[in-house]
Amino acid sequence: MPKLPQAPYTDNNGSSIDYFKNNFLKAGLSKPTRYSVLVESAALTPNRMMFQPEMITLPGRSFKVIEDNLWGPSRQVPVGRNFQSEVVMTFPVGSDWEERTIFEAWMDSLIDPEFNDTSYSEDGVTAKGTMTIYLMNDLDKTKAMFEFQEVYPSSIIPMNMGFDNRSQYNRTQIIFNYRQYRYIAGDYETPLGVPEDEDE
Repeated sequence: MPKLPQAPYTDNNGSSIDYFKNNFLKAGLSKPTRYSVLVESAALTPNRMMFQPEMITLPGRSFKVIEDNLWGPSRQVPVGRNFQSEVVMTFPVGSDWEERTIFEAWMDSLIDPEFNDTSYSEDGVTAKGTMTIYLMNDLDKTKAMFEFQEVYPSSIIPMNMGFDNRSQYNRTQIIFNYRQYRYIAGDYETPLGVPEDEDE
């Protein structure tokens, strides 16, 4: 019977959990409430606005792949970047409904409600913008950030209202679409070059 090797970074004096805590969590844990959002777009008034949504769903990412099955077990070969996820934010709604109005107006700037004409442009500028999500520590120091390019609100989620919610307040959920994002944390920064479809 073969002798199984000991797992790395474990011995009688510690465990792999201790190694992880001592080497990767030295700065403490990231808190899910330490964030701030900056949105910039020509469709907004003013064009630069800070948001503090109640909740944010950060997107994932994946690869475009092709299958290599010439011999033996097949493998998935990455051939390009894929940003299919969306940013979802939940905002409290004030009594003047300003929070809902901001995104209604932004969406109307993309598709004219009267003539149904689109102002969406291939240059990624008209009626779109950038969104930066700052992720901070307990001392309000930015430790990481996501910078989303060519951002626009793609959906306003339906709102539930009713007399059984009289002790609650209204919230609106917004889904944002984007083309790609840049991630910055520590010494790492996503290198952004010419988008793939413009380089062909």
